[in-house]
Amino acid sequence: MDENTIISRIETILPDKKNPDVVVGIGDDAAVVRWKDGLLLFTCDALVEGTHFRREYFPLYNLGWKVMAASASDIYSMGGVPKFALLSLGIPGGREKEIDEIYRGVKDFSSRFQVMVVGGNLTFSSFLWIESTVIGVAEEPILRRGAQEGDLIVVSGYPGEARAGRELLEKGIKGYTHLKEKFLKPSPRKEILKIVKEMQVRAMIDISDGVGKDLKRILKESRKGAFLKKDKFPISPALKDFSPEKAFHYFWGGGEDYEILFTVPEGSHLPPSIEGVNLTVIGRITGNEGEIITPEGKLEAEGFDHFARV
Repeated sequence: MDENTIISRIETILPDKKNPDVVVGIGDDAAVVRWKDGLLLFTCDALVEGTHFRREYFPLYNLGWKVMAASASDIYSMGGVPKFALLSLGIPGGREKEIDEIYRGVKDFSSRFQVMVVGGNLTFSSFLWIESTVIGVAEEPILRRGAQEGDLIVVSGYPGEARAGRELLEKGIKGYTHLKEKFLKPSPRKEILKIVKEMQVRAMIDISDGVGKDLKRILKESRKGAFLKKDKFPISPALKDFSPEKAFHYFWGGGEDYEILFTVPEGSHLPPSIEGVNLTVIGRITGNEGEIITPEGKLEAEGFDHFARV
């Protein structure tokens, strides 16, 4: 079973989810719960040794930073602001120096993005893993299901760089520091909140599993299709320099960039960049449910599946 199949199976096992305080449950970047006069967003992410990283190339400082970035990105991608975090850590033995390094990364992320760690859990484990639960707030969360026919499809930054960075690290290839850094120390797109304030954003998701796979999620939830222009894809010069023959596949199916994919109404005055982060229109939403079309023909979604190697 792939990840989506397992999620669907879990939904059938859990009790009836009908609750007037649950605005959004399973199936988006974060759950949305009504609390008193506002809305709270809840999300969690884990990094597991052997699945998401290997110790020989992944500094423990970066492990602490990245697990926080992954969850905070989910909150930003719904138009929310991350506020508090809980961390669970499984580690072989009581290796104080290793714990110090992990939490130094957590501390630096927390300081930069103003997300306070308020608790968590610690356990012995035969391998290293860490999980972050982040709680945020939002006035009007932006969901995956809001895309409308004719909307512009926009992507931030240069997706695919993180996937190339991981391959470089795993193969022990020297150089290409920029690509490696994109994998080791991603920066969630807090800048997107300015776009949310300035114009109508109808659907949004962060790119954790690849542009193709995450676009497909928007299309599924919105019951729409997409027309894309591949020549408009923002494929970075660094990607083309590293592997021109694979640059498209890194972009389309890479993941772990934590860039943002979103839709805005046709005619929106979208700036070319925001606070130094470029924004690129790559296509439009169509009424052909589930289909991704280019001038060259159909394009199949690609992306990371946590269970593909199980």
